[in-house]
Amino acid sequence: MISKLFDNPTFTKFFSLFVAVLIWLFVGAQNPETETVYRGVEIKVVTQNAQAENGVSVVEMSSSTVDVTLKGSKNVLGRITAADIYATIEVDASVAPGYYNFPVQLTLPVDGVTITGKNPAGVDVWLDRTSSVTVPVELSCTSRLDEEIYVVEQPMVSTESIEVYGPASELSNIKLARVDVSITDQNMGEAMLSLPFTLVDENGVAVDSENLETSVRAVTVTPQVFERRILPVTVSFLNRPEGWMSDDFSYTVSPQTLELLVPVRQTTSTTEYEAGVIDLSQHAQSGTVTLPVSTEYLAEGQPDEITVSLNFGQLETTTAELESLGFDNRPSGITVEVLTVMPLTVNLRGTPEAIERYTAENLRGIVDLSGLKSGETAELPVRIITGDSEIGVLGSLRVALRASEAPAEE
Repeated sequence: MISKLFDNPTFTKFFSLFVAVLIWLFVGAQNPETETVYRGVEIKVVTQNAQAENGVSVVEMSSSTVDVTLKGSKNVLGRITAADIYATIEVDASVAPGYYNFPVQLTLPVDGVTITGKNPAGVDVWLDRTSSVTVPVELSCTSRLDEEIYVVEQPMVSTESIEVYGPASELSNIKLARVDVSITDQNMGEAMLSLPFTLVDENGVAVDSENLETSVRAVTVTPQVFERRILPVTVSFLNRPEGWMSDDFSYTVSPQTLELLVPVRQTTSTTEYEAGVIDLSQHAQSGTVTLPVSTEYLAEGQPDEITVSLNFGQLETTTAELESLGFDNRPSGITVEVLTVMPLTVNLRGTPEAIERYTAENLRGIVDLSGLKSGETAELPVRIITGDSEIGVLGSLRVALRASEAPAEE
């Protein structure tokens, strides 16, 4: 009987329609229409007339994201993420600087869905011209060191100025980049300190730098710290016989001490200041000798020369005849002819007792022939050896010599 019903064309049509409606209702129940909110969709800026001379750009936006509500079938909406939605605002670079509100425009990745909401619908935007300015670097240095021991001078800085980029209206308020430096026991010897800086206005108030960029992120600073050192002044002598006691020869140095400022980065164990060397053979009488102070670390207010007072006391002088010469460092194959008439008169000085007993038997003269060449005539100094620890030399002697090749031996 049922098969006869399907033989009826009218019944077959109605039955097919009924089944289609049931299928449609079933499918619709499995994929209902719904709404979904996509949060945090990034808003991109599309710039028109970007080639405009002296154009503006976006400095700040009231919101950088938008929440989008879409309506559509569950299956379709389930295939969409927030990253698939393209949200933009269109900015004209040729407009005047100021605050504007631009509507958020959406582009969807699929068809068949409807936009039912967007929050916010528009974005407040600050537009300004981008520029740059060069500001000086100013160091604000404080010392936490003992002032009786250390002297702190203005640190050295790696750069004297900084480039700042950003909105023109904000740049006009910036006057300088301030670097705060605190010198302590821990950092006083450092060669480089990397320190941040603060952009400030003419009143010294920090400027909001959120919308600004700079050519450097930090400034390199080198502390200039010096240690005070009070050093005794000493002097050395040439041709001072060992037998001269303090009563026979004495000297005084003025000043007796010098104040030096030595950089703490230089580890030195210097305990005295050596003023120089005095050749006593060049000073026949008591008197003064001045020696220049030659140190780059001399403290301010210190003298630039040292005065040495020489006192030869009861020392006496005499003369002796030097009959012959000895030679050091004679070049091979060279003979030497002395052109100066011998003997030479040598001036001597010593204690009265030493002068009274002195004889010239131990008197020697040595000439250094280093570098002398055959055929060369030269005038060379003579080194005098008295042979007595209480007898010294006065003045200096020189002799003329001629060098020639030694004759070949037969």
